Amino acid sequence: WRLISPQQTPLIYNYVGVFSKVDCENPDYQKYPLFKNVQMIEEVLQPGEVIFVPVGWWHQVKALDTSISLSFTNFVFPNSYTWQDPNIKAW
Repeated sequence: WRLISPQQTPLIYNYVGVFSKVDCENPDYQKYPLFKNVQMIEEVLQPGEVIFVPVGWWHQVKALDTSISLSFTNFVFPNSYTWQDPNIKAW
């Protein structure tokens, strides 16, 4: 797991909603120079472990072995984050 705080949103070049074109594993610093300043949290989950990702946190996941993933969101408010950061473009 790679996690990036929502406070770093201006550094991750998100173009639409909650997606970024930056490849966290092999970032192109020529194309995305601000990404050099991103402080990422990296964690490897072991069998039987779970992770909670708070709303607004950017994340990238790579399975290192056969795995099953479950994601659940039940937002009371729209999930566009434009209320938090007007620079995020809505869908």
